[in-house]
Amino acid sequence: TAGRVGAVIAAAGPGLSALVEALRAAEPSAAPATPLDPAAALAALRAMTEQLRNADMAATDAMSALRRQFGGSLGPRLQPMDEAIGTLDFEHALRLCGELIGELDRRQPAGMTCQPSKPA
Repeated sequence: TAGRVGAVIAAAGPGLSALVEALRAAEPSAAPATPLDPAAALAALRAMTEQLRNADMAATDAMSALRRQFGGSLGPRLQPMDEAIGTLDFEHALRLCGELIGELDRRQPAGMTCQPSKPA
């Protein structure tokens, strides 16, 4: 019954709160926010673009490296790409990667833009 479920949830509340706090404490902290090196990020993203175009499973390792190296500054932008790669939706990941490359290109000083590589 609804009353019984409510009582069980209420009784579990303090224990669940403690569990959530323990899990948060045990979770590895996110990479600290550091100044972004757009040129390095662009180089890594362009390399991964080629892997995604070729449906190369190495893109999964490249995504892990991107998260380690740039997660502190690009984490929210990398998350949807990481999820797409995790489900092997390389086409969607490629679109997201292209959008991020465009965004980072616009951050570069005039004359320093890096164009995404073109398919052969």
